[in-house]
Amino acid sequence: MDCNLAEAKKALEKAEAKFNAGDIDGAVQMALKAKRLFPNLHGLAGQLEAYRIHSAFDPKYPATTDWYGLLNVQRSGDLDSIRLRFKHLRALTHPDKNSSSAADGAFKLVYKAWEAICKDFTGSTNKTSDNGDDNEEEESRSSSYSYPPQEKPKCPECKRQCTYIDSCRTVVECRRCQLIAMRRGSGEGFMLVIRDGFANIDINGGDAELNGVNGVHIHGGDNILLTRCKGVEIKGGDSIHITNCGNININGSGNISYG
Repeated sequence: MDCNLAEAKKALEKAEAKFNAGDIDGAVQMALKAKRLFPNLHGLAGQLEAYRIHSAFDPKYPATTDWYGLLNVQRSGDLDSIRLRFKHLRALTHPDKNSSSAADGAFKLVYKAWEAICKDFTGSTNKTSDNGDDNEEEESRSSSYSYPPQEKPKCPECKRQCTYIDSCRTVVECRRCQLIAMRRGSGEGFMLVIRDGFANIDINGGDAELNGVNGVHIHGGDNILLTRCKGVEIKGGDSIHITNCGNININGSGNISYG
């Protein structure tokens, strides 16, 4: 298991190197190799899609692009199902969430494909939906990937106003308490608080990867990778892989592997 994880990371690094060297098909093949070795590798899904999207577009002959193929949808599909696929790819390739150098171009191509397909359906570019949320999509497409102003968050400890330190407004910093915290996907509460090198984690879904953190408390989640952590307490979760960790206390969980 640990060997597969290491080999998958190497394969993904080679994929990025191949993309940067202009070998897009080679990047796709190396990313697929990483997927075969360790399907749940952190960041793999986004990088693989970014490489695949680039491989479906020829900048020398843009007029010949199969925009349906680029989004990997059927021409016979309805616009609502294609919209769901578009939103999924938009999230996977967003440069704020995808660290690959292929992300920026793939993100823009996803929008080009969506606009071209909407034009096929309506005769003009469709930038709004029934619930109006596609207006927000246009804002997120800007080159700076900025988001509209929002009310400042509150520190999970002192409850005073603090500041976001990322453009997605998920990570906050309180200088008064000297802590950094990550909000839940729903925007309610925090799933991760780090202070003085200690982390308190409460993950109810998704995956996480921690390296060199002291004081880790896991109450739930899937596909959690812990490397060189100390003071690990596990009360829930599944598919947890532990490598070179000390002081481990397990009160209940499933499918734990060790490196």
